[in-house]
Amino acid sequence: MIAPARTLCLIPKSPLPPDTGSRQRIFHLLHALHDAGPIDLVVAEPLDDDERVALETAFSGARVWAPARPLRAHTHGRLRWLTVRTLPLGLAVLDLSGARREVAAFVDAAPAPYDLVFSYTAALSWMFGRVRRRVPMVCDMADIGWVVRARQVAVARAAPDARSWRGRKTIARLVLDQRRLARFEREEGARATLVTLCSEVDRQALGLPGTQIVSNGYARPARPSGRVEVGADPVLLFAGQMTYGPNEDGACWFAASVWPLVRSGFPTARLVILGRPTPAVEALAALEGVEVRGYVEDLEAELAAADLVVVPLRQGSGTRIKILEAWAHHLPVVATTVGAEGFDAIDGRDLLVADTEVEIAAAIARVLGEPDLRAALVRHGADRFDQEFDWAPIERRFAEQARAIAASASAFVPKVAR
Repeated sequence: MIAPARTLCLIPKSPLPPDTGSRQRIFHLLHALHDAGPIDLVVAEPLDDDERVALETAFSGARVWAPARPLRAHTHGRLRWLTVRTLPLGLAVLDLSGARREVAAFVDAAPAPYDLVFSYTAALSWMFGRVRRRVPMVCDMADIGWVVRARQVAVARAAPDARSWRGRKTIARLVLDQRRLARFEREEGARATLVTLCSEVDRQALGLPGTQIVSNGYARPARPSGRVEVGADPVLLFAGQMTYGPNEDGACWFAASVWPLVRSGFPTARLVILGRPTPAVEALAALEGVEVRGYVEDLEAELAAADLVVVPLRQGSGTRIKILEAWAHHLPVVATTVGAEGFDAIDGRDLLVADTEVEIAAAIARVLGEPDLRAALVRHGADRFDQEFDWAPIERRFAEQARAIAASASAFVPKVAR
């Protein structure tokens, strides 16, 4: 029996409530580490009193550090981004001196030595990861940043204003940041004891040896919400944090370019968009048949009223928990290639994959109009979830791995480099 591991966890935000894809992944990985032994949390965003209490309750015994106010911008942040070629924009503009001193004091006050450091993203590893000196580190890269930027470049180059001064400036900035991110993520990943990723696609994109896949999962529902037959007024559901750039882009592109084609064949169909919206997404409610409901407390009720889940992403990295959610709740899925990425899903068996406006509309028409196809997609999606994507066994494997890595190194009280 491997001894429990005491872990210092570096996370970007509170994972509570676990109502978005990133929060769900953070929550379940922290839950696994908590099962492996005591954990302490360093959170990069400020927490209010209720959030702090919620974390301390969910992870009993955990000490929690968070900055009193948002991390401030460096006085010469943009100049640093132009001159310090090893840093992407999001990190170059930060002044971390004060936060690092506070984290050093937090680490020094730990009641016992740490056996392991866990960092959610390479950015957190760079920001506060000097605590890992002589302590093994697991760095989870749920998204590959340079892939995200590369897809943003592709969308920007296809935009109507791509040749304008503003468009050219945007593309140049994204290309430069893409190159910086590729170098940064590989270098930071090479410093970790182990890098974990969502899928084989991401592992190939990162290009580092010795990485391992910890797939995304979904908590098994007590009862699947999906209905067997399509409703009289079909409902298409796109759920996600719409303040996340790839989701916002997907919602706006789908509503403007694909939805009119869908409505031409199904005039009473409705598109329901869930998740905290940006102004651009809120404006979609003006389109015929589109409902922008924002954040909802009871997602299962929305799933029960839906006939189809759409994942029309053109950007992003990692894997989409919204697909696992649909499979777990026995709902069929139509996704773009980017949306379906990372699951080794078979088009026509587990879901339907389409990328152009006409192809996506045709795929949706098939799911709504062909009962046998719909039933087969639901059946195979549910099987994939049952066999591979229930969070419980994924957590157990990750906890065992964390204990094994921690046991491979001598514990000591780590210090943060000042």
